[in-house]
Amino acid sequence: MSKLLDSNEFIAAIEDLKAKLKDSINTSVYNKIVKNIKFHSFSNNTLYILSDCNLSKTLLKSDYSDQVKKILSDKLGQDINVDFITGSDVLNLETSPKIVPNNVLSEGINNKLTFEKFIIKDYNKLPYAALSMVVEGNFKFNPIFIYGGVGVGKTHLLQAFGNKYMEVNKNKSLLYMETTDFIRKAYTATMKNKEGDGALEKFKRDFSKYDVLIFDDIQFFANKEKISEYFFSIFTDAINDNKQIILSSDKSLSELSFFEERISSRISSGVTFNIVKPDYPTVRTILSNKIKDNDYGFNFTDESLEYIANRVNSDIRKLEGIINTVNFHAINTLSPGEIITLNKVKEILGSDSNIISEHNYDIDPNIFIEKICSAWGVMADNVKKKGKNPTIVRMRDLCIYAVRERFPNMTLAAIGNIFGNRSHSTIKESIERGKKSIRKDPQVAATIERIIKHS
Repeated sequence: MSKLLDSNEFIAAIEDLKAKLKDSINTSVYNKIVKNIKFHSFSNNTLYILSDCNLSKTLLKSDYSDQVKKILSDKLGQDINVDFITGSDVLNLETSPKIVPNNVLSEGINNKLTFEKFIIKDYNKLPYAALSMVVEGNFKFNPIFIYGGVGVGKTHLLQAFGNKYMEVNKNKSLLYMETTDFIRKAYTATMKNKEGDGALEKFKRDFSKYDVLIFDDIQFFANKEKISEYFFSIFTDAINDNKQIILSSDKSLSELSFFEERISSRISSGVTFNIVKPDYPTVRTILSNKIKDNDYGFNFTDESLEYIANRVNSDIRKLEGIINTVNFHAINTLSPGEIITLNKVKEILGSDSNIISEHNYDIDPNIFIEKICSAWGVMADNVKKKGKNPTIVRMRDLCIYAVRERFPNMTLAAIGNIFGNRSHSTIKESIERGKKSIRKDPQVAATIERIIKHS
């Protein structure tokens, strides 16, 4: 899938990139983060760009990575991955066992997303365990289908698996591919195939050289009947050849109704895992780790992190976006090493209409509910569902009461929608039962009051 390129071509591509970025971004930003970048190396289909400081590396990765990848891929005439490093990263880059020579077949893997940085909790431990067994050669189910909402960590898990698999299985080959890339390449092959050069068959054959195939976000095959046929052909050949297939989607298999029955049946013949939304403490931990890993040069107070985590319910990508927004504003108004306070975060987010909470509240009610449930070790999803387990019912009454107290302007109908579309009268009854529980138990009352106060 790739052609041989020499260093001069990469150096020329970087200069072309700098020229294009200079025309499209603010001059001061260009001078700070782009002007001094250089070509470092090309390995494992990844072009490593050397930045002169950590701030440049971090901002290029967070804000310009997709643009840089497109410009360089177009210039070099092939799809490549891009990563940004500083001088302190070079030693790790040269000695890391996760970066394999270019003649070893491993494509699409981001070397920064590892199992070591993946937080394992109840909601994701089963797919993590299954992929770990694949690494060791002890998992016999095929294919593996992992689904869950946006921003719950599916891509990180798949990428981390890819890194670990190649580290342990040095003579094996692996391909990670986003479904949108597959669709684009399939369309290109189809157009070229009309010229009679066999491009489509070559496109399909190219997948046969890998021992492991990972396709991320297969929900994008919707309304693409012919492309889905190509995918199924490749998928079937790989299964018949005992290649490991791993698929991910934002939707469950039953919701992927555009797949023909034979495709759905073949996928469901393996093993399926559902990754649900992480709870609030996990989101908070992930957020802290992201800040530590990226190291923008600013320090966040606990209050400011709490406020940011409260803005979006369990979507890690959105949380990262808020962090990037805050840091970008801080770069232009604060000195390196300064503390980003709660007031500073409120000032920045309050001025950015794209970041304002989708719920018209200062905290997502779902996060507030998760905080209460976490205090008693109960899953928020169980509380929101219909069920008559006495412990869950009592927890639901407390949550509904607390939501009413924390969000006095929320209608009973709106509260009912959060808790499994319960009726106005049912919510009213729950509030009364919640009140009685709090009156009877001062410790429960203190816990609820504390969560309300700090949310």
